[in-house]
Amino acid sequence: MSDPVESQVARHYDRSRLLEAILKGLNDQGSDLNVLRTEDLAPVDEFHTAGRLTTIKALDMTPIQPEMKILDAGCEIGGTSRYLAHEWQCNVDGIDLTPEYVEVARGLSKRLSLQQMCAFHIGSILELPFADDE
Repeated sequence: MSDPVESQVARHYDRSRLLEAILKGLNDQGSDLNVLRTEDLAPVDEFHTAGRLTTIKALDMTPIQPEMKILDAGCEIGGTSRYLAHEWQCNVDGIDLTPEYVEVARGLSKRLSLQQMCAFHIGSILELPFADDE
């Protein structure tokens, strides 16, 4: 990231050992870490107001079709991406400024066996790391 504002945003949201904290919380609430479900992650997967409920309502108003290729801009830890992959069988590329979020998104997606449908990238939506035809 060359933009100083974007670098500040990434540093602001960075939290070391976030994946470890999430897995500990899931374990403490009784989730089986060897057999995680997207529902298990719902309390932490969506940072916006009303969480998963807002995601579901917004996506219900969107013309999504199974197997679409979707960009999740500002994907955070990948909750919406995983929801799209799991519920709609979409292939999703998520992008976020915060390296820690991208690392967590990859780790949680792997635990849910969604890593083939969800790819996460560190970067800016102002300079997407994809070719124009992707």
